[in-house]
Amino acid sequence: MLAAERIADFTTRCLSYPAAPMLHWQPEAVRDLCRQSGTRYLSVAEIQAELSAGRVSDLDARFDAYLAGDSIVKKPLGELERAFWRPFGNSAAETGEVVRHWLQLSPGSAQALTASGIHQLQLALALGKNDAGIEIASAPLRRQADGYLASARHDLAAAVRLKRTLMPAYAALIWAASLQGDRAAAQAYGDEALSIAPADYEIYLRLMRIAEPRNGGSQQQLDDLAARALAHVEQNHALSRFPAHAKGYAGVASYARHDYTSAMQRFDDAFVLGPDSEYLMSASEVAQNLGQYEKAVYYASQALRFAPRNPGGRISRAYALSLLGQTQVSIAELDGVLDSDPHSWSALYGKGAAYRNAGDLDEAARWFKAALVEWPCAEPVLLDLSNMYVTQLHTPAAAAPYVDRLRQRFPSNARSWLLTYEVIKDDDPRGARAALQKFVELADLNDVHQRAELVEVRKVLAEAPQPTPTPTPTPTPTP
Repeated sequence: MLAAERIADFTTRCLSYPAAPMLHWQPEAVRDLCRQSGTRYLSVAEIQAELSAGRVSDLDARFDAYLAGDSIVKKPLGELERAFWRPFGNSAAETGEVVRHWLQLSPGSAQALTASGIHQLQLALALGKNDAGIEIASAPLRRQADGYLASARHDLAAAVRLKRTLMPAYAALIWAASLQGDRAAAQAYGDEALSIAPADYEIYLRLMRIAEPRNGGSQQQLDDLAARALAHVEQNHALSRFPAHAKGYAGVASYARHDYTSAMQRFDDAFVLGPDSEYLMSASEVAQNLGQYEKAVYYASQALRFAPRNPGGRISRAYALSLLGQTQVSIAELDGVLDSDPHSWSALYGKGAAYRNAGDLDEAARWFKAALVEWPCAEPVLLDLSNMYVTQLHTPAAAAPYVDRLRQRFPSNARSWLLTYEVIKDDDPRGARAALQKFVELADLNDVHQRAELVEVRKVLAEAPQPTPTPTPTPTPTP
C-alpha cells in the first residue's frame, strides 16, 4: 500500500493497491470507485467566480452537463451527486454566501435550489444533529436546526418539481426528512426517486442509512433493500456493493451501542464483500477501540484509497499511528490536513491526541484548546481535555470550565458527570454524590470502560457517608 500511495495520480494510485485474495470485490465496481477518486469538481471559489462574472447560465449548464453524464449506463456512481456535495456539503459561511448569490441571480434554478438545500442540511448537522437524527439537548439550538431542515426541504422539494431527474435533491430530501424523524416522508421521497431512476446508487444508499437499526430500522430491512438494489445490477454494476453496505451499516449500529466486538466482525464481513469508504472509516475507529492499531491503520488506508480527499481518513489513520508510537508520522499526516484546511477542528484535535499519546501533555492541551476555538462544543475534545486535566495533570480546577461546558451541552454523556464529581468532590460533597448517582443512571453497560468505572463508583457511593440534610428553619410565629 505504501508504494501505491506514492503515486501522484489518484486513479492510478487507487488501481495500484494490492488485491487481497479473500476479497469478493466486483472488478467493475472497484474501477468505478477508483475513477471517482480522481475526478475533480467545481470548487466554491470557482462557482463564485462564475457568478461574479455574470455567467449564471454557464454555471447551470455545467451542472446540466453533470446530469447528462450521470446516466446509470455511463457513470453509475453519481457524478452529479458529488458535483453538488463537494462544494456545498459544508456549513462554512462563505459557502452560504455563494448559494445566496446564485439564488439571487437565478431564483428559478433547480441547481441553485439543490445547492441551497444541501448547505442548509449541513448547517443543521453542524448544530448537533447527526446521521441518526439524535436530538440536540438545547431547545433553542434544536429549534434552529429544525428551521434549517425545514428550509432545506422547502428548497429541495422546489428543485425536484422543476427537474424530476435531479437525484441529489431527492437524496438530500430523504436525509433531511429522516433527521426530523419523518420516516414516512423519507421513504416516500425514496420511492418517488426510484420510480424515476430505479437503479440510482445514491438513493439506495440514503434509504439504507435510514434502514439502519440505530435509526429505527432493522437488519431485515437492510437485507431487503440490498436485494432490491441487486435486482437492477445489470443497469448499474455499482449496486453489487449493497450486500457489503448491509453488513457495514449493521456494524455501524453495533458501534453506536459500543459493542465493538460485534461491530468489528460485521465490518470484517463487509470488507470481504465490497469496499465502502464510510464503513471502512468506522472499522478503523472500532479497531482502535479494541486496541487493534495495525488493523486500524489498514482500514483507514483502504478508506483513503477510495476517498483520498477525505480528511477524516487521514485523521483516523494519524490517530492510530500515534497509538503505535509513530508520533512524528502521525503529526506530519495531520499537518498535511491543516495545510489544506487550517480550521479543521478534527485535525487540531488529532494533533492534541498525538501529543497526549506521546506524553507531551502541555502541547496536547494547546492543540485541544485550538480545536475548541474552531468548534467550542466538540464533544470528544471537551471530554479528552477535561479527562487529561483531571487524571493526568491532576489539576481539576483547570478542567472545570470544560467539564461545565461538556455537561451543559451533552447532559446525557455519563462521563461528564464522573468528571464533574472529580472537579467538585472536595468543595461540594452533596453535589459530588449527586454527580456519581447521575453517572450510575446514565452509564453505558456496553462500554467496557464505563462498566469498570461503574464498579468503582458504586463502591464510593456505598462507602461514603450520606450528606447531613440541611435542617428546615422553623418559621417565627407572627405576634
